[in-house]
Amino acid sequence: MTVSLSPSAWVRSPHPLPQAQLRLFCFPYGGGDASLFHAWPQALPPDVADHIEICPIQLPGRAHRIHEPLFTRLSSLIDVLVPQDLVASPLYPYLDKPFAFFGASLGGLLAFEIAHALDTRHQRSAVALCVAATRAPQFPGAYGIEGAEHLNDAELVEQIRVLGGTPEAILSNEKHLRLILPKIRADAMMAATYVYTPGLSLDCPITVCAGVNDGFISFAELAAWQAHTWQTFRMYTFAGDHFFVRDATPATRAQLLEYLARTVRYALTPGTALALTIHGREQVTMNGDVQKSRGNRGSI
Repeated sequence: MTVSLSPSAWVRSPHPLPQAQLRLFCFPYGGGDASLFHAWPQALPPDVADHIEICPIQLPGRAHRIHEPLFTRLSSLIDVLVPQDLVASPLYPYLDKPFAFFGASLGGLLAFEIAHALDTRHQRSAVALCVAATRAPQFPGAYGIEGAEHLNDAELVEQIRVLGGTPEAILSNEKHLRLILPKIRADAMMAATYVYTPGLSLDCPITVCAGVNDGFISFAELAAWQAHTWQTFRMYTFAGDHFFVRDATPATRAQLLEYLARTVRYALTPGTALALTIHGREQVTMNGDVQKSRGNRGSI
C-alpha cells in the first residue's frame, strides 16, 4: 500500500474551527500518534479557544493509517509534506490562514524541518514554532534508542524498557508489541539518521518547553534553539521528564497551552508588541530572567 496524500488522512482535527484565525499543527513524539492532542482544544486559554484550531498530524503506519508504510528517513517525510509543488502537499488546504507548529521530541524536529522547508522553498512563514523535549537540530541524537535498524524485537523491547515511559504491561503483551514496535523502530531510525543542514534562521518566534527531569537532553541543547530564530525566543520548564507532554495532568496541559498561546497571541492581534520584538530576541531563562539581544536573520 502506498502513502495516502489525502489531507484528511494527515490532519485529524478533533474540534474543527472554520472561523479560527490560526491553525496549530501538532506532531507527536516518536512512536506516538495524533491522539496525544485530542484533549488540547478544551485546554486552550479562553481568550484564544475560538481562534486557534488544533490540527494534530497523523503520520503513516499508526491508528487509522496502520496499513500504510512507515517513514524511516525524515528527509523523505519532509518531501511529501513540503514538495516543490506545494499544491500537491496534504497540508496545502490548511495553509489558507496563518499557521504555527508544535512538536514533542522527534515531532519537534519534524515541525522545525517543515517550517524551514515552507520558508525556504515557498516563502511561507509560520507564525510560531513551539517544541517540547527536543534538542536543537544541530545536536545529533536518537532520543534513547540507538541502532534500532540492527536490533531484533527482544533487544528493541529492552531498550524501550531502559528508556522508560512505556508500561511493563504493554512491553510484555505480544499483541501490543506487534502494534508499537514497528513505529518505534521506524521513528528511532528517523531520529538516528537525521542530518542537520545549516540554513537561515526562521522568521518566527520559537518557544521551547522542557521537563526539569529530562535525562536525555541538556539545558545547553535546549537553549541552542535561540540560534534558529531572529525573532522572540522563550524557554519554559515543567515538572516531569522527557515524557512530560504525554504524562501531563490537566493543570500542566493548561499551563503548557497558555505558554504556547503567548507565543501566537500577538500574531492574532494586529499592532501589538510583536512588531517591537521583530529585530530582537527575548529569552525567558530557567530562573525567569529576561534577556534581549540584537541580531539579523543569519544562518547557522
